[in-house]
Amino acid sequence: MKTLKNQNGFSLVSLILGMVIAGMILGISSTILLNQAEMVNFVNNRQSTLSGQNLTMRKIQNDLSLVETADINFIGPLKIEYKDEAGNNTDIRLVGFDKVYKGADLLMDNVQLMVIDYYDSAGNQLYPAAYNIPDVRRIKVTIITKPRNDEGAMTYTTYVSPRRLMGYNIM
Repeated sequence: MKTLKNQNGFSLVSLILGMVIAGMILGISSTILLNQAEMVNFVNNRQSTLSGQNLTMRKIQNDLSLVETADINFIGPLKIEYKDEAGNNTDIRLVGFDKVYKGADLLMDNVQLMVIDYYDSAGNQLYPAAYNIPDVRRIKVTIITKPRNDEGAMTYTTYVSPRRLMGYNIM
């Protein structure tokens, strides 16, 4: 029988073992990469939602900060009606329980809930709000978005102390 000395190359067992190890490494790394891609998508969706909420809240803050008490026509938990700086009647409201409008302009969709609370100068919540228009000194606006995919609902709250209401005295 002839024995081979100085064999060069790999045996079949070592080749199969190498392929199994390479397959395991590829499987683990592909799972990590897919999880990272899902996380990037999740973060992008959250940023988009937050950006929309932030823009909507800034528009609401800007408008309500310029309102005078005499220009408010109606206040309620889902709506406030007032005259804007140009003297036009407008409102901020939740429509169809999923969209926030200012007048005819859509400010934000995909809304689960928007609530507007009103407070007097002592910090007490005014209820029923519609009868306490002269007492409003601070307005709290809360918007909760509908959950998208796996991100869950997001809540954004802001307080507005209208400039033209801060020094108002009731006689």
